[in-house]
Amino acid sequence: MPIRGHAHPVRDFGGDAAGHVTLVDRDPLPAVLTTSTDSPREQLVAGRALQHVLLRAHCAGIAVSHLATAVEAPAVRAALSRLVGAVPHAVLRLGFAAPPTPSAPTPRRPLAQAVTYAAAVRAR
Repeated sequence: MPIRGHAHPVRDFGGDAAGHVTLVDRDPLPAVLTTSTDSPREQLVAGRALQHVLLRAHCAGIAVSHLATAVEAPAVRAALSRLVGAVPHAVLRLGFAAPPTPSAPTPRRPLAQAVTYAAAVRAR
C-alpha cells in the first residue's frame, strides 16, 4: 500500500543522469523483496524474483527505482530486517513514469573499425 505524503530517500546523481526516471505517480508503491535467510541459495532466489518483478513491471508500463542504500548500508539493512521480519535483498519504488524525452542517437563507429575477422573465418 502506498505511504501517502512520505518522502522516500532517492540518490541524487546530479543533473539528468542517463536512465533517470521521473515518476508522475504522486504515491509510488514501496516494495521490499525478502527471503527467510541470507544464504547463497536464498540470494539466488531473491535475484530471480527481482528479475521477475522487473520484467513484469516493464510489461505493465510500471517504472521501478532501486533504493539501494536500504540494503547496502549494514545498519539500515538490519533495521529494515527487524521492521519486516525477514532478510531484505532489494527495496523498490514502483509507479508510473512520465513519457521519455526523445534524444538524438549517439554516434557509432563504422563496423570495420569495431569488428575484425580472422583469416580462417573469411575463408568460409
